[in-house]
Amino acid sequence: MTAFEAYKLYLALRQHFERDSYDFVKYRGSTNAKQTSFDVRKDKYMFHKLSKHPTPKELLISNLVVKPSIWAGDLLSDDAKLLCDGYLSRRGKLGYWFSEWVKKFDENLDVSLEPHNKRYPILLTELMTDPAAYDGAYLLDSVYNFIPYWELTFKDDPLAFDIVKRLRKYARLHGISAQEAASAAQKDLTARIGLIAKGHFQL
Repeated sequence: MTAFEAYKLYLALRQHFERDSYDFVKYRGSTNAKQTSFDVRKDKYMFHKLSKHPTPKELLISNLVVKPSIWAGDLLSDDAKLLCDGYLSRRGKLGYWFSEWVKKFDENLDVSLEPHNKRYPILLTELMTDPAAYDGAYLLDSVYNFIPYWELTFKDDPLAFDIVKRLRKYARLHGISAQEAASAAQKDLTARIGLIAKGHFQL
């Protein structure tokens, strides 16, 4: 990967998280970036370093979902590395990780997805504090389809709506069927799929 290719990847993924009109998957990561414009950037050396990273796309995704407007230089920080390492670790054992993660909700998974007494859903507060929750949440959404419900519920709450938007964008980058999600969670998630039959989150 060249520095310019790393720059284009950064722009495409940043636009994916920041703009409703841009879809990284749909547009296959294409941008209007020009080599001539890149060549005069004062920070192009940062993209040279990014291009040498062993997993630049994963580094970008794991950090942009937390901070969509992240400055390129911050991608070279220790904090950015920790986010990427955690992301790669989860992705390498996603089924096992998910089956363990979902246990924190005990038998109250449906309650964890619903607002209660004007409080945010438990899962939404998890997303606000723990980047790993994005992996668990998008897998759950592939079964329960609660993101549209959340978008409608929190449309007038900028903080919550921004988190839901990031989750939707993150899920788009990691497309997975409900059947695969149920398999990933094995018995822990399968025991709760009865909620689907009730149309619990149908709009």
